[in-house]
Amino acid sequence: MNDQSALQRPLSKQRGLTWVLALVAIAAAMFSTPLLAQQTGEIVGRVSNAADNSALSGVTIEATSPVLPGMRSSTTSNNGDYRLPLLPPGTYTMKFMVNDTTTLTRVTNVRLEQRSVVNLVVDLTADASY
Repeated sequence: MNDQSALQRPLSKQRGLTWVLALVAIAAAMFSTPLLAQQTGEIVGRVSNAADNSALSGVTIEATSPVLPGMRSSTTSNNGDYRLPLLPPGTYTMKFMVNDTTTLTRVTNVRLEQRSVVNLVVDLTADASY
């Protein structure tokens, strides 16, 4: 009987170790997501008409940066608001495509855990902005 119980002990220890490793893996997965979120910032803003400060909806915004693989885009809401979340810190060039003839460019910096605000007021009558 001593031989059999000696064989069972290591097996039960292995099962216990397996459970501990599984719990550690689950905890690591749960806590890694907030850590990733802390490594980014965001760009937000509003696009409006210079004539009456009314919101411009449907404006396409494209953001590019050397720190960003590819491009991120957003479209303004009915309130003229837009948001580009989860951006790595760096300098971003933003293109605002207001209509077929008006594309405006702005440059902004995104900092870690910060919100960069880029509002745009567009003069639709002169195809110029302020």
